[in-house]
Amino acid sequence: MARQTGRATIQADGDTLATKSGGARIKFGGKAREGGMTDQGTFVYKERDEPSAVEADIVHMLATDVDALRNADNITINFFTDTGQEWTVAGAVYEDSDALADGMWKVKFSGPPAQRVA
Repeated sequence: MARQTGRATIQADGDTLATKSGGARIKFGGKAREGGMTDQGTFVYKERDEPSAVEADIVHMLATDVDALRNADNITINFFTDTGQEWTVAGAVYEDSDALADGMWKVKFSGPPAQRVA
């Protein structure tokens, strides 16, 4: 039977982030392609490099170090799935966040393309 990923865990420099169920996302980065058509009807494309992005819906608790996460620079982000796959983003930085509201805080880290570990 094929198993679908149901849960993911994010670590920032080895510290596990308490994420809401379904609140962990990764964009792998690397080569991105954009296609189009010429006036003569030929399909063409171009490539560009894109950064990775890791987003987390963090459950804010007493132990959540907001300042440490907001000041994160050159950290390692690990993204683990319950199906045994893992990616690492080395040299990641804190990029953005939404407002802390109702005990939830959505954060985004970006960095070089994610590397598959397992």
